[in-house]
Amino acid sequence: MKQIFIAEARENLQQCQDYLEQLRTAVDGTSIRQALLLLADNLCEPALMVGLPEVFEVAQKFRHILASQPASEPITPDNLQKLKHHCHVLQNMLGAEAGFSTLSAKDILAHDLKSPLGIIKATVENLLHTAPAENAGALQRILRQANKGLQLLGHWLQDDALQAAHRERRQLSVRELIKECCEALQVLAAQKQIRMQLKVDAALTVTAHALYLSQILQNLLGNAIKFSAVGGQIEIRAEKSKLPGSEVPAVLFQIVDQGRGIEEQHLPYIFMQRTQTKAQDRQHGSGLGLAICKNLCEWHGGTIWVRSRPRKGSTFCFVIPDG
Repeated sequence: MKQIFIAEARENLQQCQDYLEQLRTAVDGTSIRQALLLLADNLCEPALMVGLPEVFEVAQKFRHILASQPASEPITPDNLQKLKHHCHVLQNMLGAEAGFSTLSAKDILAHDLKSPLGIIKATVENLLHTAPAENAGALQRILRQANKGLQLLGHWLQDDALQAAHRERRQLSVRELIKECCEALQVLAAQKQIRMQLKVDAALTVTAHALYLSQILQNLLGNAIKFSAVGGQIEIRAEKSKLPGSEVPAVLFQIVDQGRGIEEQHLPYIFMQRTQTKAQDRQHGSGLGLAICKNLCEWHGGTIWVRSRPRKGSTFCFVIPDG
């Protein structure tokens, strides 16, 4: 359903561009604007139905500009420019989404092996400055991360890994899983004197794939550490909830940081394959981490979103259905 919508929407947007060019020189653009409104309607509600709220929001802005100006008046150059801008944004979003849908096991493997190896490197560097008798905990973390890397390698090299993984879902202690992820990243957090605080009921559980859920958490926690200032704090929250717009029981996870935040114009794109904010570009990342989070949340039947303000920090939220 989503791929059909994306293909049709991209064709409609190409038509929109043609109509906008005609509208620029038309003496009476009433019929052209009616056609554009129809194309906008074909983008709005279907975008929500296939799980693309960011496309819906931009399409709504496009439609609002068309509907707000009386049909009897020529469209203003300013509004025409805004329409062209929104059309361009939608094309980029759908183009990136089409690319994301073909996210390959090779891409995921390349990205996710980087994370454990980075943790191993940081831990070994830390061991060089400690007495051998004090290394037991760090060595255990190294072993766990090495095992996780090998598990990921085994999973993604299977052609039917995602389908077979459905059989591996089980009931997990949410607090214990989050604690394990925090411990894996503790060395990186300590290097920046960042405190990680858990606000999770010890009795909370969720039925999910342990390895995939830990990858979502570690990617989000790793980003929170990366973009937080020295001496900052990260809160990890989890609680019983419902899937958005339904009564399906779920668990809501929230990763709250006090970092640099994300500018509003970048928010619609951050979960798309190989799309990065300017802040991410400065960190020389691959741009795949959040796309992988989105992929694995949707594999579980859940969804992911973010609230953020520049210089105020970010809150990444995701829900996993419980069952």
